[in-house]
Amino acid sequence: MAQSAVDGNCEELTKHIKCEFCDIKKVVKWKCLDFGLIICDDCKEKIHRKIKRGKDHKIVNIHEKEHLQFTESDFLNIQCKEHSEQLYCLFCKTCGNLVCPRCIVKCHKGHELIEINEMYNTEINRLKNGQSIRQNDITKAVSQMHTEKKKQISENSIYCKVHKDINTQEKSLINTVKEYAKQCRNKLDKSHAETSRNIEGNINTISRNMKQFEANYKELENCINTSDVAEFFQNAGETSTKMQEDTCIEKIKPTFDVLTNFIPGEMSVLHFGELKSNVNWFEYPTVDLKIKNEYQTELCRVGYLFSCSDSLWIADNKYKILQKVIPEGNKLKALFQCHFPIHGIAVIASNNLLLATGKSTLQQICCITGKLTDSIYQVQGFVPFSIHVTSKDKVIIGGKSKKTGRKSVIVMNVKGHQETVYELDQEQQPLFSYPRKITDTRNGNIHVIDFNPSGFRGSVVTLGSEGNIIERYKEDPKINAKLGLKPVALVTTPKDNIVLADVDTHTIHLLSNYGHLLTYFHTNEIGILYPYSLDFTSSGELNIGCGRPPGSDTKKAMIYKMTISEC
Repeated sequence: MAQSAVDGNCEELTKHIKCEFCDIKKVVKWKCLDFGLIICDDCKEKIHRKIKRGKDHKIVNIHEKEHLQFTESDFLNIQCKEHSEQLYCLFCKTCGNLVCPRCIVKCHKGHELIEINEMYNTEINRLKNGQSIRQNDITKAVSQMHTEKKKQISENSIYCKVHKDINTQEKSLINTVKEYAKQCRNKLDKSHAETSRNIEGNINTISRNMKQFEANYKELENCINTSDVAEFFQNAGETSTKMQEDTCIEKIKPTFDVLTNFIPGEMSVLHFGELKSNVNWFEYPTVDLKIKNEYQTELCRVGYLFSCSDSLWIADNKYKILQKVIPEGNKLKALFQCHFPIHGIAVIASNNLLLATGKSTLQQICCITGKLTDSIYQVQGFVPFSIHVTSKDKVIIGGKSKKTGRKSVIVMNVKGHQETVYELDQEQQPLFSYPRKITDTRNGNIHVIDFNPSGFRGSVVTLGSEGNIIERYKEDPKINAKLGLKPVALVTTPKDNIVLADVDTHTIHLLSNYGHLLTYFHTNEIGILYPYSLDFTSSGELNIGCGRPPGSDTKKAMIYKMTISEC
C-alpha cells in the first residue's frame, strides 16, 4: 500500500473517534503521550493546558508517525525475561539482545554494549531505509506492469490486422499457394504466441514480485509500529534476516519492440508475401460511401445531429438553435424549436436529450413535450463542453474546472455518480487542451477530439481503460500535409471503428478502435462540403450534417443520409 493511501486511511478513521476528554465526536488531532488520551482542539486548549504540569506533557499530532516511536522512558522499564527482578539496561550488539546487569555478568563480558535508545534509533533508520527500497520496487513494478499491458493491447490489435491481411491475400491466389499461406500463418501464430507468452509471463512475474514487495513492506511496517520493545528487537532481527533472504527477485524477459507485419507480394507462389518487421505497417484499404437521401435545413450549419426512431435532433450551436425535425421530401419539418446556449448534446436511452448549456448541471429535454429540466448529471465547479452516452448508458462529459481552468473528461454512471476522471497523463501533464467531442468503442477505449482553439487544429486522443493514451491521431501527411487536421465530429461505427469529420479538407477519416488510421474519403468528390456532424442510424446508415463556406450567410445547411461499407 502506498504511503499516501495509509495516511489517508488514518485520517478517515479519526473522523469516527470521540475526544476522550469531552466524549463528543469531533475532529480529533492530538494525543497526550503522558495520559495516553486522544483529544480535540478545544480540549487541548481549554482543559489539558489547565491541568497541573499539563504543559510539561508531550502532545503530538496523531497523523504524524513520530509519536508511534518509543520515548526515552519506554527504554527504562523493560523487565528482563531471564531475570524477572532486573530491568534491561543495555543492548548487546555482539549477541543482538537486550541485557540486564546480571546478563552482562553472566554471559556478555567483553561484548560490545550500547545504550538501548541508540540501538533503537539505528534499527529504526535501517528499517525505514528498507521500506523506502521496497516502496521504490513497488513503484517500478507498477510501471513495468503498465508497459507490458500496453504492449499486450498493441500486439493483439496488430496481430488481428495482420491475420486478416494474410487471409485476404490468400483468397486472391490460386490453390497452389495455400500451403505457403499456411506456413506464413503458422510463423505468425508462433511469433504471436511467443510474444504473448513472454508478455503474459512478465505480467505474472511482476505480480509475484509486487506481492513479495508488499509483504516485505507490511512486515517492516508492523515491526516499526510495534508497541513492545522486546518484541520489536526480536522482530527487527528476524525481518532483517528475511529481507536479506528475499533478494531473489524474478527478472522479466525482454519483449519485442517492433511487431511482425505482412507485406503482400505478386500473385504467385514465390511472391505470396512474407512476414516482416515494420513499425509503419498500416495500409489504406478502400471504403465505399454513397448518398442515399439528402435534406435541406434552415440552419447555418448542423453542429449537432442525432437520430431517433422517427425524427432527428439537430442544432446550430453558433446561433443557439435546437430543433426536433422529421423528413418531408427533401426538406425537414420542425416539430419544435428552442433557443439557448449549446455546448454539447447527447441522446439517452429514453430518446430524451441531454444538453450542456454552460451550467454545472446538464439539462434534459423531454422528447415528447419539449420541456426543459435539470438532469441528475451534475459536476460542481465544472463547465461541460461535450457529452457522450455509451451503449451501457454511462454519460461521459468533457469540460473544464472553473477554479483551475484545467480540462478533463469525466465518466458518470446511470445514477449520476462520478466513476472516473481523466485529466493528467503518467507524467502529470494535461491530457487535453479542449475536449470537443467524445465517443467510445466496445473494447473499452474512449476517443476524444482534443481541439486547440487558438490554432483551430486538433487531434483524436484514444484513452485506454486505465486512462493511458494509446494513440494521438493528428493527421496522416498523405492526406493533407499543409492544412493539418481540424476535427469537428466523431462517431462509432457498427463494426466498432471510428468515423472522424475534418471540416476544412472535406474529409472523412476511418480509424480503428485503437485510434489508428484505416482509410479516408474526400466527401467533396461526391458533392458533400464542410462535413460538421456525424451520426449512425439504428439501421447502420451514416448521417452527415454540414456547415457552410467561410463568409457565407446561407441558412440552407444540408444533411446527407449515406450508406457506408467499412474495410
